[in-house]
Amino acid sequence: ISLECQVDSNPPATYLWLKDDQNVGTGPLLSFALSNRTSGTYTCQASVSGYSPASISSRVQIRGPPVILVDSGAQFGSSGESVHVVCEAESVPAAKSFSWSFNENVLRSDSPVYSIIETQHGSRVRSTVIINNAEKEHFGDYVCNVENEIGSSAVSISLKEKEYMPLLIIISAAIGGFLLTIVVIVIVMTC
Repeated sequence: ISLECQVDSNPPATYLWLKDDQNVGTGPLLSFALSNRTSGTYTCQASVSGYSPASISSRVQIRGPPVILVDSGAQFGSSGESVHVVCEAESVPAAKSFSWSFNENVLRSDSPVYSIIETQHGSRVRSTVIINNAEKEHFGDYVCNVENEIGSSAVSISLKEKEYMPLLIIISAAIGGFLLTIVVIVIVMTC
């Protein structure tokens, strides 16, 4: 792919190309192979000594199947609370559909246990499974599948339960801290 930037100036302008604010080239023409790594926002800055530089930006995107932006790995929640499992993908053309499964069972958005919401921001789409009043049986491996008209991608997301310190340990630590404070105050007052 080639991007061209031209300005009419006397003396001739110097050109600087930036990709996501990093210097990637000079001159009025910038050529590169299109890939996921090279897609992004390119800015051409044309400068003439004694004048403010003129700049223009272009977004270069690659058409293809969705790229899932959430790392496969763990997300966390607590029993008895509302828990969210998030999957976000970017693609051109935009994702047409998300599907979720848990323990190899397809999740349905009309379930009394799960809600599924989708939001779109440009070429990014986010799907969130919301589990109201999560219980131990809701923790495990969820699979997010994203599809557009070119292809599909999937990721496994492990929902793990946050472990909290037992209440007895927390209360003991608070009482111990309080007693230590009283001892320090007594020592300071007697000295």
